[in-house]
This record gives sequence, structure tokens and C-alpha cells, in this order.
Amino acid sequence: MINISGKSPGQRRPLFKDWSISLNQLIDNQNSPIPFKNILSQIVTLEVTAFENRQHDQQMLRVLTEKQIQDQASQGKVDMGGREYNPQTVNREEVIKTALEAFQDGLFLTVIDEKEIKSLDEPVTITENSHITFIRLTLLIGG
Repeated sequence: MINISGKSPGQRRPLFKDWSISLNQLIDNQNSPIPFKNILSQIVTLEVTAFENRQHDQQMLRVLTEKQIQDQASQGKVDMGGREYNPQTVNREEVIKTALEAFQDGLFLTVIDEKEIKSLDEPVTITENSHITFIRLTLLIGG
């Protein structure tokens, strides 16, 4: 599985919970390097799909186990779903465009298998054991 994580300098907590995907979810041709922009676009697409699925799941009323109740209570909120389904629409192409521009503008760095990616067109080889880290950069005030 390919592991994906997010960090922000000076923060103890990660940007998001680490998650994993299989190689075939990320790229079609596993035998050759592909441009980083294709990888980033696919990760954004997968996250948009996950967001839409989470929205849809919120309309269902779920029965929670005792452990799920305890886990959620320890995080400060027990959520059984059952909300009125009023989904937020997401324009996938616009979100991908925003992510690509943010990378080009230097708002975040990407490290794949301990190698910093410097360009959207940089060819990248991904394996089943790859680790992708997104590092959000913060601008300094007055500097």
C-alpha cells in the first residue's frame, strides 16, 4: 500500500489522518515514471470521492458499538449520522486546478520516498511501498 501523510512545520498534529491506497488506484501504467501532476491530480480526485462518500454516509442513521461510542466520545463528539442529506457540491476540475496551482505557488512541498518533488512535470516512479508526504508551508509575518 502507498502511504499518504500530511505535516505542517511547528505543529505536533498532522494535517490529516494518514491514509493508504493501492498502487492501481493511483496510477494506470505501473512500469514507467509518470509526471507528478498526474499523481497529485489522482490523489485529489480520490479525496473528493471520499468527501462525497462521507457526506452521503451522514444521511444514514448508524448503530454504534460500545467501542465506537467510547472512541468518538474521547474525541469530543459521538456522531450517529441521520442528518438531512444536503450535499456540498464539488467541482473536481476546479479542485484539481487549485491543488496544482498551490504546488506551483510553493504553498506546500511534496516528498515521495524521501525525495522532494520540485516540478509538476517531474517524472516519478511509485511502488507499492512508496510514502507520499505533503508538507504545508506557512508564510512568516514581516519576513
